[in-house]
Amino acid sequence: MLYFQKLEHSEDEKDMKQEILCVMCFYNEEKNLASCIRHLAPFVDGFVLLDDASTDKSAEIASRTPRLRRLIRNESKDSWRERTNRERVLRAALECAETEEPWVLCVDADERFETRFLKDLPKITAARAGEGKVLHLHTRELWGDIHHYRSDGIWNGKLKGCLFQLSKEMTFDYEQEHHIPWAYREIAHSQEVLDYNFYHLKMVHEADRKGRVKLYNTLDPEHRMQAIGYDYLADPTGLLRTRIPFSHRYRTRFVPKYYKRKK
Repeated sequence: MLYFQKLEHSEDEKDMKQEILCVMCFYNEEKNLASCIRHLAPFVDGFVLLDDASTDKSAEIASRTPRLRRLIRNESKDSWRERTNRERVLRAALECAETEEPWVLCVDADERFETRFLKDLPKITAARAGEGKVLHLHTRELWGDIHHYRSDGIWNGKLKGCLFQLSKEMTFDYEQEHHIPWAYREIAHSQEVLDYNFYHLKMVHEADRKGRVKLYNTLDPEHRMQAIGYDYLADPTGLLRTRIPFSHRYRTRFVPKYYKRKK
């Protein structure tokens, strides 16, 4: 069973509160999924999830999600279909929302958001309601342990557009299936970068970094979807790590023990 703490809002926050749904697509994420849901549950109004034909216990875990609005299940996984899955889960979120233009927080099971961002969600969304913007956070790839992220070169400039409002008029006519924005075409280029971080767990251990390189090189051997390729994901050349500042801390109790072990 998934337990979570109820978040109390002030009267002012209740008056301006926007509906926020967490959307997530996952495949074989039983190691990360339950703790990811727990860390988000106090801050969102519901979850819309897509299980891409997992063969582990991911679907069972997802079915116990608090305030689950919808769980979509693909019967088979025969291709790399990121765009298709994202479109399905976003349209499902619009269908099961209680408001006409709900906000969506787009999440992967191995991501953890800084606490300040989650607490600020009501005022962030209220201040930008109706603007049609995609709000970006700084992507911090945890490296070596769960308290430091890589900050040299390309690593210090990574962003993810993960918070935006849905619309009945939205299209997803991207040519490729991977390395595309979460946001729909009409707002994808209207961006604002916020001073918040989210932390990616699957780069903590060297073995996992090498595993990602192997996976992506297998799926995209000619690097058609990402010109830079994927070898850089495990390359320590020029490595510079930065300790997470107290002002951008996240709740490490929602990190699976696997990532806390020294490798």
